[in-house]
Amino acid sequence: MSNLPTLFELKEMGSEEVQALPVKHMGDLYAEANKLTSDIKAAKLILDIAVQNKYSVKIADKYASKGEVYGAITVDDDDAKIKIDRPKKVDWSADELSKIETSLIDSEWNVEDFITTKLSVSESRFGTMASQFKAMFEPARTVKSGKTKISIDIKE
Repeated sequence: MSNLPTLFELKEMGSEEVQALPVKHMGDLYAEANKLTSDIKAAKLILDIAVQNKYSVKIADKYASKGEVYGAITVDDDDAKIKIDRPKKVDWSADELSKIETSLIDSEWNVEDFITTKLSVSESRFGTMASQFKAMFEPARTVKSGKTKISIDIKE
């Protein structure tokens, strides 16, 4: 029997206590956490599908009365209120927008009234720039850290 903490006991421990754990145990805890996360995501997907199927008529009616299929609605049941939030995600075709932009320019309309242009520089291009160009671009560049991902592979 081991005195090492379980995954669920970690939240009761201080950072220094967790740091003192053997790396193999940390690796085992990561593996367990990743498995549980995967299982939880799968279970939540099943629940989401079941709720949407169970209340599909009420959901459709609510969105129909709202006049659109996006946004937040609430469906009443005898024992609960079910909140559904269906966000709108819009993607624009750069090729099609480029054609429209050309058409607007040709017809002397102000393109900025319709299209927002986002200027950016790919990091790979920035990395290969000559130093005088890097110096020119550097004031416009902000570097932020993304989400850190950690994995532990135990050597056998």
